Amino acid sequence: MEEKNQTDSVDLIAELVKKVKGVGPSKAYSLAEFLDGDWIAFLNADPEKLSKLKKANGKQIFSAAQIEEIEFKQREFLDFKNVRTAWVYLIGKDFLLSQINTLESVALSNLDINPFLMQVLDFKTPEEVLEFNLYQSVTRSIVTSWGTTVESLLARCGAERFLEKNTDRAGRRPDLQKYVGEKKFYIQVKSGPNTMNVDMVNSLNEVINTYREREPNSSFILGMTYGTKKRISSQIKDNLNDFDNSILIGRELWDFISGEKNFHRELFNILDQSSEYITSKTFSEHLKDRLARLVGEWKTKNGDKTLEDVYEDYL
Repeated sequence: MEEKNQTDSVDLIAELVKKVKGVGPSKAYSLAEFLDGDWIAFLNADPEKLSKLKKANGKQIFSAAQIEEIEFKQREFLDFKNVRTAWVYLIGKDFLLSQINTLESVALSNLDINPFLMQVLDFKTPEEVLEFNLYQSVTRSIVTSWGTTVESLLARCGAERFLEKNTDRAGRRPDLQKYVGEKKFYIQVKSGPNTMNVDMVNSLNEVINTYREREPNSSFILGMTYGTKKRISSQIKDNLNDFDNSILIGRELWDFISGEKNFHRELFNILDQSSEYITSKTFSEHLKDRLARLVGEWKTKNGDKTLEDVYEDYL
């Protein structure tokens, strides 16, 4: 556990410093090593200390401008003395920033509007067409990205990534692992309670059997990051081997991973704070703003064309 905490601390320092312009992994990790991977030492490192980190030729590794940027990032994280909470804040912030950037990249030229679907849904105005397609595009991006993001959160909140290479087809391995005392737990992560069909459950059963045969003293868990047991689909309940002992869902999973009771409440609070340095608007407000600009683009491009005339351009 102590080794994992040290690794998380080193990675956190490096990940933050890599965001400084002109700083790559080598420089970032050299600072982490210079500070012995101590997160508090990083937060307290003043410009004089940062300027002491030098290359073999005696030249400073960080320029004055880069040190100023590092100071800015230190100030942002001063409320997060704990490495775990700092990671949650950083992961949440990066996720939101990525989604805002994705939203801003949406344009008429890259919206795949299906004219047949628009007709059968009986949309009557460009605003309705664009609202549906914008939200559909953004939702796909969010759902896909969140799956990776929530796995990163779990990996920094008490679990470890499972790094063993596949010996079989993709998906035939755990996502995470965790030691509780001497016992090892393998964990397959799913976002919610209804994200697996029967084939997926049967495939997971094969993985569970493989690891139980290989390591009889280990346990295998299907972890779902939100929901309750009563919401789990019948496909999972009726087909997952040893269901009652193989499931952790919602707060059960977060408590198990973190080793803290009601850890989800702390997650809520930190993730809520993670937008503060990015935007003063909610994501919903960003969506509405982007929609308004798309409507403007539509009118500029298409003038008084009817929807049917515009649909011709998509066929």
